[in-house]
Amino acid sequence: MARNKSSELVRKGTFLIIISIVIKFIGMIYRIPLTNMLGDQGNGSYVLAFQIYSFVIMFSTYGVSQAISRMISQRMVHHEYANAHLVFRVGFLYSLAMGAAIFCLLHFGSDWLAGRVFNDISASAAVKTLAPATFLVSVACSFRGLFQGYEDVRPSSYADLIDQILHAAISILLVYFTIHSVENAAAVVADGRYPVLEQAASDAASGTMYGALGGLMFLMGIFFFFRMRSKVFHAPVSQATETWKQVLAAFLLTVIPMMLSATVANLREMIDTALFNVLMPLKGYDAAFIGRQRGILGGKFVVLTNMPIAALGTFSMMLIPGIAAAITRKDQNDIQVHIETLIKMVLMLALPAAVGLSVLGEPIVHWLYPNASDGGELFFTGSFIVVFYAISQTSASILQGLGRMRKPLVNAAIGLLVSTPVLVLCVLVFDAKAYSLVASLLAFSFTIAFLNFKDMVKYSGFRVNLISLFLPPVLCSAVMGGIAWLSFRGIHSVINSNTVSILGSVMICVVVYFLMILNSSWFTREQIEGLPYGHYLARLRFRKD
Repeated sequence: MARNKSSELVRKGTFLIIISIVIKFIGMIYRIPLTNMLGDQGNGSYVLAFQIYSFVIMFSTYGVSQAISRMISQRMVHHEYANAHLVFRVGFLYSLAMGAAIFCLLHFGSDWLAGRVFNDISASAAVKTLAPATFLVSVACSFRGLFQGYEDVRPSSYADLIDQILHAAISILLVYFTIHSVENAAAVVADGRYPVLEQAASDAASGTMYGALGGLMFLMGIFFFFRMRSKVFHAPVSQATETWKQVLAAFLLTVIPMMLSATVANLREMIDTALFNVLMPLKGYDAAFIGRQRGILGGKFVVLTNMPIAALGTFSMMLIPGIAAAITRKDQNDIQVHIETLIKMVLMLALPAAVGLSVLGEPIVHWLYPNASDGGELFFTGSFIVVFYAISQTSASILQGLGRMRKPLVNAAIGLLVSTPVLVLCVLVFDAKAYSLVASLLAFSFTIAFLNFKDMVKYSGFRVNLISLFLPPVLCSAVMGGIAWLSFRGIHSVINSNTVSILGSVMICVVVYFLMILNSSWFTREQIEGLPYGHYLARLRFRKD
């Protein structure tokens, strides 16, 4: 039974991770021509606008789909279909109201947010352009939560894919036409500003709105057919044994701690940006240089490291309804299976991703961004935020599934208190420029990873041997990192091509890593056979059990 459950979770997780990687790959690919067209100056405006958007949208979206899915799955265990219907209605109305409020804030307050709060009015137009997307994304969250409550992540995944494709295509086209409307966009200066680049950043932001609209329309189409056969929507709300006030109170008690936890994490990013903008002039740097440093971090480092982080985060959220249902049934064995499966899959992918970016980060940046190739050196140590964030968000998702909503919030606040002094020290004492922002990220992610994992073990009753859990993937990833460096240098010395050298070394490393991990003590043959295509993978295990 445990093996079947683990295999089912791994199959679902594999589907999610593949879709998420495709989505993030599209996101990374479209940012390459976008960054090359905007340059570090225009990209600085775009990144700042997106930071503001990401922060305020937390108030209307974060925790909504998780809360709806968790509350629906709990009620489905006891066949409380009318109560589950009421949960969806409450969540949908909450999404509408909060989405409308955040839309008004961005639309009417864009100049104040960009100019007064962040001292960079160049991002104002992009902030205003992003305002409609906040409403669309907020409404979509209620539908995502409904489907995830049924432990069906496919509608959300396909909606994300549609969103990303539209986002990428429209952004590139609009920016291309704007940049090529003048001979040299970066040379057009008016009152110390770059109007063409500001308009291009706004055009890039408009892709977000069209992508969100496409994703929402897809979810609404799926919902139209879903409700016709769903027991939840055939149960009238009038038959619910819970009242609107009871459901709303339970919903808010679930959403608010999640939202505040995510808000603290995004607040750290905004505090870092604001402090960086204030402290860097004290070291003699002008606004253009500061904008380029932000562009290097947000347009390259964050884009590449977010690809594995986001893919693994999607898988983590999938398990919240399952853990909540297992707790409702008081099935400790099922809880253990969920947690062990999740952590192993996260570590198996996060560690090699971090090591690979550390070793190959600089040539990858030169390869992807030939017109703006600064910043590759940030990956050497900074890429390990992939591991820390993966552990952190996995542990936080488990804590939320366990009903320990406040723990990730408290831990994120502690992480903020640790990371802010690190940034100040790095800027004022070490004059580390963009490295200061990376150091702050490392300090924050390590702190919350340690605290969330500790609390997860404490409250879940998860039986863990740290050495057997971490040592095999760490050793395999370290060996893979050495092979990555040697293979890249070797291929590059024979064929003087970054493209061939990077792709060749990546292919070699993938094969070597999975051969090592499949033959380590981390997996038994039975566990390998439970993976997707497990019977074929088991043939690659030469170790005798």
